[in-house]
Amino acid sequence: MTTIRVHPEVLTALAERRPVVGLESAVITHGLPKIPRPDLLRSLGTPFDTKTNLPIHLALAEVMEESVRAAGAVPATTAVLHGELVVGLSEKERQDLAEHPSSTKAAPHRLSTMVATNATGGTTVGGALTLLHHGHPELKVLATGGIGGVHRGWSIRPDISADLTVLSRTPMFCVCAGAKIVLDAVATFEALETLGIPVLGSGCSFFPRFHAPGDGTLPVRNCTIGETVQIAHSQWKLSSAGILLTQDPPEKWALDLDMLEAVTRKTVESVSATGPDATPALLSALDEASTGKALQTNLALLRHNATLAASLATALLEHPQP
Repeated sequence: MTTIRVHPEVLTALAERRPVVGLESAVITHGLPKIPRPDLLRSLGTPFDTKTNLPIHLALAEVMEESVRAAGAVPATTAVLHGELVVGLSEKERQDLAEHPSSTKAAPHRLSTMVATNATGGTTVGGALTLLHHGHPELKVLATGGIGGVHRGWSIRPDISADLTVLSRTPMFCVCAGAKIVLDAVATFEALETLGIPVLGSGCSFFPRFHAPGDGTLPVRNCTIGETVQIAHSQWKLSSAGILLTQDPPEKWALDLDMLEAVTRKTVESVSATGPDATPALLSALDEASTGKALQTNLALLRHNATLAASLATALLEHPQP
């Protein structure tokens, strides 16, 4: 029987009814550059400016966990370590994962194979939701940057992230800045509706576009944290589907959507990567085309989402299911 190791700190927090926020780790192993960029980290201010000695991917891993703690919750970063499914990493495990030379992208369909072959890798949103849900029934909140979804050009070659199907059958929150900009936002939004996944906004009334606010074409229900919790109570009496809670990227770092779309279209046309390599390759090319601005926004919104997720996890405990 496959077991999931939950970190003692996470188990203690759950037993003491303290908030916990799950984190994915593919953003560490696959989604970010593994090189130092002191100038970029310094430009983002606190707490990034305290990590200028670290490569970007490891700096982000530390910032995400520290931001969850600063907002009053316990972080539970998910991963697969030498075939072991893990919820909550030690500092050494987090560093070893970030520095692993041949990590696998731990999407849901790969988890069983990774266990059988003693592989190591970072969890996608779908992989993280799977580990959190089966790791402990009280884990209800995952923070990420942008959810995976329906890729552009899907009508010619279907390419749809398992993030959507896993969220459709997992009664948890995924806190994000909408769908990654390299995806087809309209098709992804339609798929979320088809799969019965409510899409809510925190401080926004339109589906965010990852690096940019929404353009007004995809409306979402703007909710307070309290209303969001009430909706969850109703949702999980009716369905096992999760909920997507979205917010715009921080205003200071948000990009112009028209400019972003123009750059993204050119990027999609020029990158030939497919499958699990497609999104990292596209985001890397997008960052290069935007002279580093897209990466700056990506880091800022990841931290922003971690903080919102901690507030949501706290509210869920303060207002339990009636």
